[in-house]
Amino acid sequence: MQLVRLAAIGVALLVIAGGYVQEIRRLAVIKRLGGREALAYYERTRTRTERLLTFVTAGLVLLAVAGAVWAFVLGSRGW
Repeated sequence: MQLVRLAAIGVALLVIAGGYVQEIRRLAVIKRLGGREALAYYERTRTRTERLLTFVTAGLVLLAVAGAVWAFVLGSRGW
């Protein structure tokens, strides 16, 4: 069980580091662009990020529902 927890922490750290590097790159691109182009680029990347987060959230909700069903339905059978 400790290995699973350690792996989860490692994955979380990698995700955070990846997001940080991506944000640094995005801001560097914005600094190079002019006003209108920078705004369009910012809005385009924010829309993509929000869409991705929506799908991730929906997936986590489905996993939570599946876990609850597993716990209450199969857990009552002694599994």
